[in-house]
Amino acid sequence: MREQRSASDEPTLLKQLDDLASSFATMKNYIDNELARKEEKEKEKKEKEKKEKEKSKQEEREREQREEDARLTREKRDEKCRIKNEEEKRKEAEFREALRKDLRMEVRRHVGGVCEELHHRSLDTLPTSKMKKGKEKVPVYHSTSDEEDNLDNSDVEALSEQAEGLVISEKRSVLLNLS
Repeated sequence: MREQRSASDEPTLLKQLDDLASSFATMKNYIDNELARKEEKEKEKKEKEKKEKEKSKQEEREREQREEDARLTREKRDEKCRIKNEEEKRKEAEFREALRKDLRMEVRRHVGGVCEELHHRSLDTLPTSKMKKGKEKVPVYHSTSDEEDNLDNSDVEALSEQAEGLVISEKRSVLLNLS
């Protein structure tokens, strides 16, 4: 069997043990420093990724805000154009209505003058003596071609309105004169 010797008996052995312990401590320091360096590197990498993510999110929010601003600007511009177009259409409609009104007034004035002239001519052509009962021939008034050209559907309506106040014989004479 082998006998056990104490470490203190041999100085070379002690020296080797001290060298090993110091090598071990140096190795442990080296490994701890490497682990700390790797952890620091990993931490910096994560922080960098986090900052890039935040920067990316911020850029996305800014892009969305710019798009929203552009959309709102477009909508406001479109709304202004729509309102402007509606205003132009309304003014155009008002202008056309005023034009129609003026035209109707002008036509009524001319038709009224023609109707009065026809009424006076028809009264002038009727005999002034008492009319006989029954059918009597009334002289026919022949109008000129200018007067016929001036009469149209609206003239007929105007004549109908004015003829409401006439008695039946006057109506007949006016109608005969027109034909």
